[in-house]
Amino acid sequence: MKQTTAAFIEWFVRLPGIVRRLFLWTLFKNPELIKDYYGTVLVTSIGMFGTGSGWGIPVPNHSLQLTLGGIGEKPGVIDHRIEVRKYQSITISFDHDIIDGAPAARFIQQLKELPGVSGVHNMAIEWEEAVEEIAERSGLLPRPEIS
Repeated sequence: MKQTTAAFIEWFVRLPGIVRRLFLWTLFKNPELIKDYYGTVLVTSIGMFGTGSGWGIPVPNHSLQLTLGGIGEKPGVIDHRIEVRKYQSITISFDHDIIDGAPAARFIQQLKELPGVSGVHNMAIEWEEAVEEIAERSGLLPRPEIS
């Protein structure tokens, strides 16, 4: 399968631009084709290519995309104290045309309950008005008190 995919990509990029655009336009106008060819969820790890922390800012084309960034040491609140610990940077991208804010908030809440997850970075592109509601529903707000 891997060789077939690589051969298709090599063939596809050699097509004239107008043919590639027509193919992609047809594909993206038909959600059933996108689901068949691309699937609905993408997990990618860009953090494996470097050292230290860092966020991946993807250009998502899936209903849900998890981008795993780097791991770095940062201060965090543990039992109302500030301690240095390692954090994995994870970017979660939702397609709001398909996934509503309430299921997104429930997903983030479940993610926060996993062992080792101490926080979530919430970011929106062209969906800024929903960030506060998602943060409140998923338990990201109010922020923890530091003593």
